[in-house]
Amino acid sequence: MNSGCYVQFLLLAALLMAITGCGSSNLAGTSANSGSGAVTAKLSYATSKTAKAVAALPAGVATVEVAVTGTAADGNAIPVVKGVFDNTTSSETLNGIYPGTVTLGVLAKDINGNVLYEGYAINTTVTSGATTSVAITMTPPIVKAENTACTSCHETTLDATGQNLVADYKQSGHYTNTSWTANGKNGSTLPGCAGCHGTQHNDLAPSTSGRCFECHGTNLSLRHVGSGTDARYLSAGDNNCSACHEPHNPINGVGYQERKDWAQSGHAALSGLPFIDYDFKNKNNFGDVSCQRCHTTTGFVNFLTSGYTPPTTLWGNPADTTTKEVIYCNACHSSNDFKSSIRNAGQYTAPYGAATVQARVQYPDSAKSNVCLPCHVGQQNETSIDAVTDFTNTNFGAVNSHYLAAGAILNGKSGFKFYTSSTKYFQPYGVNGSHFAHDQIGVNNYKFPLGHTQPTGYDGPCVTCHMTKGSHTLNYKLGYTDPNGVCAKCHVPADGHTMSDAIIEEEKEGYNASLDLFKTILAQNGMYFNAAYPYFYPSSTPAGYGPAYALTNWTIVGPSGGTGKQNMGSAFNYNLLSHEPGAFTHNRSYAKRLIFDSIEYLQKRTVSGTINFTSYSSAAVPVSKARTYLSGSVSNGVGTRP
Repeated sequence: MNSGCYVQFLLLAALLMAITGCGSSNLAGTSANSGSGAVTAKLSYATSKTAKAVAALPAGVATVEVAVTGTAADGNAIPVVKGVFDNTTSSETLNGIYPGTVTLGVLAKDINGNVLYEGYAINTTVTSGATTSVAITMTPPIVKAENTACTSCHETTLDATGQNLVADYKQSGHYTNTSWTANGKNGSTLPGCAGCHGTQHNDLAPSTSGRCFECHGTNLSLRHVGSGTDARYLSAGDNNCSACHEPHNPINGVGYQERKDWAQSGHAALSGLPFIDYDFKNKNNFGDVSCQRCHTTTGFVNFLTSGYTPPTTLWGNPADTTTKEVIYCNACHSSNDFKSSIRNAGQYTAPYGAATVQARVQYPDSAKSNVCLPCHVGQQNETSIDAVTDFTNTNFGAVNSHYLAAGAILNGKSGFKFYTSSTKYFQPYGVNGSHFAHDQIGVNNYKFPLGHTQPTGYDGPCVTCHMTKGSHTLNYKLGYTDPNGVCAKCHVPADGHTMSDAIIEEEKEGYNASLDLFKTILAQNGMYFNAAYPYFYPSSTPAGYGPAYALTNWTIVGPSGGTGKQNMGSAFNYNLLSHEPGAFTHNRSYAKRLIFDSIEYLQKRTVSGTINFTSYSSAAVPVSKARTYLSGSVSNGVGTRP
């Protein structure tokens, strides 16, 4: 933007500040974005919110006023731009708008300045040098005298979503519903500004104060049922409604689709074991209180805001045995302005260990994906095995890697190594011919070599792959040919890179077959895996399950002449990988090498880079698929290390 245009923007901002009252705090804006765009409001009119709209301008409309407010890509407010049109067309174009995500507010007035119709459009994208068209249905305003002063004063105010506060409110049931009779604390008879905040700004945070329950009731069970979705635990006194609901339009406002998607995700699974297996806010496992940092939102936020300092105390009240928390919106976001409020404590340093930290392992800076790593790199790694002092009396729970350690596999930082050199397991792109670069996805707009054409953006690998098109379900398609598939985002046909849906499925089958073979070989060596914690038992049919029956003497199992440490390390690798079903895509070479080395050690108590697969030809597992998956080459039944 040239200096002349910039001065014009400043003059316009100053003029608007002078004419729009106390709601003008956002008018000047602080965004440094340059360039400008335009919006065209295509208007239709209806006699009510539910009536059919028509394009014709109704009788009595003398002027149409359009106001644009919003935020730039950097999260700062852009200057407000207004236009007054005295023609009778159904399409109005407003120029000179900073690029960003904006709200359009349109008022159709009579000759005396009375508002006859109003309409709004939220979350509209404006780009430099382009015109964005938006269809808006204009309807008569709903007059609530007690709210008039509020809406006029806050006409251009932005709320926590970065969008226009009044526009959010006027598209909600709090504005359109005229039949509610619940009385607010200040005598309000209708929901709205004064009904929630009081007539004199009495309550700036009505969600926190519990005012929501004055209309919505306080007869709450352990779960909150709304919009047909069970997605949140609530108990009496839990007033954090805005953790999931956008304050000024709780049902259909900004972030509606994100919240709907989230409610279908594992993070919101009220019946999921990660949230109901224990009372995690009060769980003290022999001095280890770290469960809370991933199994409760409060614990997670505390962990991030403390700079990844492991908790030493529990946040829950032992007398409260009902309150539970899933992973709410406010776990990963600090406000309802989702795009600009992702919690990021910076490069993650994992404090591996149980009740005490045995090692700190630094992970690469993964941009927005940093928020995913604290709960998805495992609870412990091989240093926990190094810390074991008595392999004749230690059950596997002391070194349990835990679940879904995708970030650890991706970055090659968790498994038990049989070789001392880390490069035998994990090699960045270009090292010794390695083509692995999944860890670089979404880091500084990385673009893969070898003719790939697609840059990967700036959100880090977790967000880039698991939140395709911004979906908060965290579900994804691995497909190559499907344009919505994760693989297709980088492996495009034009690159000429060998990839197909069949290859992906073959990789998945090979990985699962290799784990089946691995489990069988562990059992042949006296280490029987079971889904019941602590996972490994000395028999396929022990007298019971749980710590009292678990395998504790690791020196009497495994290959003849082996060591307790390597035996436990083999078990560790199986537990890690069997609880990370996506390892075959996250870091295929790393996963293969951990499996291969573990099997080889169990076969001959040393590692030299070969496995004799003929020894397992009668095993009740698909050995042929495992052999093909694990080996770089096979000759006379002997496979070489991948």
